[in-house]
Amino acid sequence: MNLEQVLRNHWANTTSLAALVPPERVFTGPAPPGTALPLASLSVQRQAVVVQTSHHHVYRVEVDWDVVAAGLEQARQVTEQVRQAFHHAQLSGGDEQVLWLRFAGTRSRRHEEELWQETISFQGLLALAHNPA
Repeated sequence: MNLEQVLRNHWANTTSLAALVPPERVFTGPAPPGTALPLASLSVQRQAVVVQTSHHHVYRVEVDWDVVAAGLEQARQVTEQVRQAFHHAQLSGGDEQVLWLRFAGTRSRRHEEELWQETISFQGLLALAHNPA
């Protein structure tokens, strides 16, 4: 299971998030046109290796959740639940383990009349198991 799957599974298993944005409206990358609102999309950037051991590489990661909703209050309600679910989260799946995530901030953007995007960002560390040759 990769990091994106681990994060999406955590969303699906967090009752408060799944009630606001069902897992079928949570995407890795852009949402398909016509998807019902609210929706969320995930973007992950791996940075340079921080630590390398014989069994793991530890990376800095940046995680952004983009929440699109029909109104700023709805978008903020979802991002607050995202913050509560992911801040200080330690998650694992397969060869990837999130050692920690830390809330880094939010940004709001109005796309058109009553269509808002809230981006909530996290920074963290990811341990990726590897098999040395």
